[in-house]
Amino acid sequence: PAPTPRPAAAAPEVAAAAPPVAAPVPGAGAEVAVARPTFDIVRVTPEGQAVIAGRAEPGAEVTVQAGGEAFAVTRADPFGEWVVAPEGPLAAGPQEITLRAVTPDGIVTRSNQVVTVVVPGDAGPPGDRAVAVLQDREGAAAPRLLQGAIPDPGARAGELTLDAVQYDDAGNVVLSGKARTGTEIRVFVDDNAVGIGAPDEAGFWQMTPDQPLDVGRHLLRLEQVDVAGIVVARVELPFMRAAPVAGLAAGEVIVQPGTNLWRIARATYGQGLLYTVIFLANADQIDDPDLIYPGQIFTLLAPPQN
Repeated sequence: PAPTPRPAAAAPEVAAAAPPVAAPVPGAGAEVAVARPTFDIVRVTPEGQAVIAGRAEPGAEVTVQAGGEAFAVTRADPFGEWVVAPEGPLAAGPQEITLRAVTPDGIVTRSNQVVTVVVPGDAGPPGDRAVAVLQDREGAAAPRLLQGAIPDPGARAGELTLDAVQYDDAGNVVLSGKARTGTEIRVFVDDNAVGIGAPDEAGFWQMTPDQPLDVGRHLLRLEQVDVAGIVVARVELPFMRAAPVAGLAAGEVIVQPGTNLWRIARATYGQGLLYTVIFLANADQIDDPDLIYPGQIFTLLAPPQN
């Protein structure tokens, strides 16, 4: 059977746990520190059924919002932990999940975090999985992939991966992914070294290059180096910082967050199965049809004639 191409994991903003906020106590002039609600776990089925967990002020009422509308309501326990499994599914397509909390004292806080979810829905190709990316509204940290298109993430533990690529209007880029602990990640743009990252205890790494990335095409290379200085893994791909879409040549497309080869083929040729046409035409950029990244530029050939 044909592989199910993996959605590109990236998002327009980034994420991290928010610090407590000072809020006035009702009926008093003093302020108290109140923890903002945060996400710990987001699991979504291809049909949109979700399990979401996180932290908030103990006893706070937590509202999970999808697309700005209340999706589920729960309450944090005495330890500040909460979990909810909404009865209804999330709508198909991309959307943002946010949090709002009200403490027992009536203090309202909102999370600085947002989770961008892409739900295949019933119309998605067989085997397609939902993708969830944790982001921070303030841009304080790199995006973190909470759920990707890989059925068993443990099967790839220790491998070098690039899970998310983010850049702002000024070209400041943030890269993040996973790698084996005890190694370092060296990042090159157009064969120029631009920085070094290191995975934490959970194997998650993030890195911001020293200089902004100019608009246009670039070659991005990641090298995982062990303690002996030996390169044990490498990821290399053409990448484009897309500003003016008008700069594309005829028959080219820029990979956007939340898409995959199947969806590009369905939009271009009317049939998702014709993703192989795009894969073969861009074999120099795609090592695995399940792994494509935002910013890549693919050539779209004419579909084969019957």
